[in-house]
Amino acid sequence: MLSQPADDMLVGIIMVVVSAVCIIPNIMIMTAIYKDKELFALNSYKFMLFLGFFDITQLIAHFITGFFNVFESVGDPVFAKSLGVIATPSYVCYVVITIVLAFNRFTQLAVPNVDEFLFGPGKLKFWISFCLLFYFAFAVALASPWATIQYVPDAWSWSYDYSLSGSKTVQQIEMVIELGGIGASFAIYSGVFVMLWRTLILPETLGTYLGLNFMWILNGAVNPIVYFLVNAAIRKKATMNFRSKTLTVRSVNTIRGHSQTAWTENISQLTVAPTAGTEVNLLSTRRTRRIFALAVK
Repeated sequence: MLSQPADDMLVGIIMVVVSAVCIIPNIMIMTAIYKDKELFALNSYKFMLFLGFFDITQLIAHFITGFFNVFESVGDPVFAKSLGVIATPSYVCYVVITIVLAFNRFTQLAVPNVDEFLFGPGKLKFWISFCLLFYFAFAVALASPWATIQYVPDAWSWSYDYSLSGSKTVQQIEMVIELGGIGASFAIYSGVFVMLWRTLILPETLGTYLGLNFMWILNGAVNPIVYFLVNAAIRKKATMNFRSKTLTVRSVNTIRGHSQTAWTENISQLTVAPTAGTEVNLLSTRRTRRIFALAVK
């Protein structure tokens, strides 16, 4: 589905503004780390500086592509391709740095001796070079004539040019690194959380045990919530079923209400003095009883 010109301009302006706003806190954090000698001396904070740098490079690319939407054109094709050479390798490198940073934090807490060996003096250059290797590998691949990723204004997103022979391969490798990075980071930070739980954060108190138990309980709702948010088919079916059951309950309650009213009225008639129509009232009461019994069932 292609976008409309008015929508293009609105989306482009939002992209420009949001990208610029997101750059500001990155600069603030990086400046604070760099100016603090104690923080800057720690490897983990140097990795955070590294992450901030690649965050900014991606945001600059998004800032520029916002104008692609505003003007409904990518301008010079070489320039558009160069943005892909910057943005995608930056994100891949960002993922690798995230994994290394998580591993660094885990070794600091769990095995300080190993941390000293792997991340001791002089070892930071190795890890920085290791991460940059991924950046330059992807940058060279996407700068070549065999693979390209660039922003497509009509689709409001980035897309590989699959008419080129190498684009599919680069895209698949990128997906493996990014998805694998999510899993690896989650696993490592889970270990970090366990270490912090044992040593720093969670004391052995009744409140701690209560909180952990409720975390376990609430975990039972994570999957259905995720399914409801991201799976349109499940969301539609679940909503329809809920509405159907709600209408059914309301209908039964309405029938019960009317039947109860009729039952009450007929009972009240039995309390008055007998009249010529008493036999008719009794017959009506019996019918009402049967109707009420069927409604309740």
